[in-house]
Amino acid sequence: INGQIEGKQLFSIVKVSKLSANGGLDFVTSQPVSTAGTFSIDLQVPSADVYVLQFTDGNQLQRQQVMVLLPNDKLTLRFNNTYQSMQLQDAVGSEDARFILQYQQNAVKAEDQAKGFEQRYMQATTPDAKKAVQTEFESFYKLYQQNNMRFYAAHAHLLSAGFMAMSEFGGNFDANVSLFKVLYNGLKEKYAQHPLVKEMDIRLQSVIAVGAVAPDFEIAGVDGTTLRLSDFKGKYVLLDFWAS
Repeated sequence: INGQIEGKQLFSIVKVSKLSANGGLDFVTSQPVSTAGTFSIDLQVPSADVYVLQFTDGNQLQRQQVMVLLPNDKLTLRFNNTYQSMQLQDAVGSEDARFILQYQQNAVKAEDQAKGFEQRYMQATTPDAKKAVQTEFESFYKLYQQNNMRFYAAHAHLLSAGFMAMSEFGGNFDANVSLFKVLYNGLKEKYAQHPLVKEMDIRLQSVIAVGAVAPDFEIAGVDGTTLRLSDFKGKYVLLDFWAS
């Protein structure tokens, strides 16, 4: 990996760690960042995986960049750094790197638009005006998520797409099962043994399909006896969900 940091030169070290199966970071190596903002990292990548580049001044200041690396990748990265943030500006050398670049550019654009909604909300002088801005923002954010889903699905063969999708939508996996089916089918042939793809497979198998037999559960009745859903097999059952 060869890189160039443009703008404010605040960093002296870049640390490289690999994302472990449990979500932690396993340190791999570190390299200096020159006073001109250039750095070079020579990594041995035995198989495709998710890595994190951590730029630091040696003290508390730190910026991070996620990157999916494959064996024999030769990447050239260009960043722009300010006191507030560091943004990836260009990525050459792999399809995964280009995907991550495009994803982050989309996210930055959406963040700028969200700040505009926030300013309009703060400037609104009546409850109705505030409600109108809030409703508009909710529609905007929903469309942003839908566009992200289409973006992931269009790149379902990339491990980076699977990683980003799990990061964004994995917490609500069952509601987005159609997306993860597309991603899994795109990744399973090339990355079947990768922990991320294995997790998708396990979670897809555990999803309860419409029309399937409901999983059994038990609950205490009003008289203290234990009730099981299976006890009512063949009977009509009304499930009443309360918010109190």
